[in-house]
Amino acid sequence: RLSPEGVVVQAPSFSPDGRSVAFMQRGRVGLRQLTVAELPDFTPRIIDTLAALAQAPILWTPGGDSIIYAGSTWPTPEVRIVARTGGAFQVLPTRIPTALPVQLTPDGQQLVIVSVDTGQIGSHRLDRRSGAISSLVPEYGVSHVGALSPDGSEVAVMELPGGDVGDLVFVGNGGRRTVI
Repeated sequence: RLSPEGVVVQAPSFSPDGRSVAFMQRGRVGLRQLTVAELPDFTPRIIDTLAALAQAPILWTPGGDSIIYAGSTWPTPEVRIVARTGGAFQVLPTRIPTALPVQLTPDGQQLVIVSVDTGQIGSHRLDRRSGAISSLVPEYGVSHVGALSPDGSEVAVMELPGGDVGDLVFVGNGGRRTVI
């Protein structure tokens, strides 16, 4: 087992080399713990303790040396990066309130983040080197981020601007195109 009996584990994510798994586990009431377990024994190690947040993926950098996740300064989430072994985390400069990390480009330099604010979701791309942010999907209606293209140039999203019926849309450097 990776967690004690009765402890809820969420968002497990294997490192690129397959030798570690990072996950969130519920700690004391209202808190979650970013935890990493290493092979061969999978002994869990708590990396960060944070206030309960919306569910968000845990992302590994391509080399597996760092983890990107949704941290918090209650009540606002922030995007954090920390070494797989723990230590001090760095807050990525998203400049977007309530940002959650969703997906990382294969080179590890572009991070797709989702802004969840007042029930609206918009997608943005953060360049980790420069800190520049570009909007991928406007913050209206509800958009569900699906998948990042292999070259990182487009993101497939589900836009639901008027209710329950949506469009599958590809958004990227070339603009926006509706597929379905």
